[in-house]
Amino acid sequence: MRRGVPRPGPNGVFPRGHGRYLVTEINGDWVDEISLYGTVYWSAHPSDVKCPSDTNLIGPDRYLTVDYSAAGQVVILDRGGRPIWRWGGTAANHLDHPSLALPLPSGDVAVTDDFHHRVVVIDPHTDRIVWQHGVTGRPGVAAGC
Repeated sequence: MRRGVPRPGPNGVFPRGHGRYLVTEINGDWVDEISLYGTVYWSAHPSDVKCPSDTNLIGPDRYLTVDYSAAGQVVILDRGGRPIWRWGGTAANHLDHPSLALPLPSGDVAVTDDFHHRVVVIDPHTDRIVWQHGVTGRPGVAAGC
């Protein structure tokens, strides 16, 4: 979203507060903090994230994003794009095209795992899935199934 540099492909926007917004861009793999008037406060490439999606603020200089790819992952990162915590991207911890992660009041992270047809909750302290809705790899047949 830098002036003079076309980077189409925004896929998510979350309010940051004080008239600022976090915009995640698929093309070029960017996360930007911008104002409604076009001021760019910072931009970062999340480290080792191929396709960031729906980045949102979860604490001071802590941002939550997912990597919408076949070797998907969920990442907590800082404003420089450096990872603080990462889950997924390995055979043992496998997400397939996660599209959104949101923090829960417990500190756990809820993640939509699109191509696995499930929603999971991950405990970042134990790096384990603590809850799952849906059967991994099996599409539902009706709402709520």
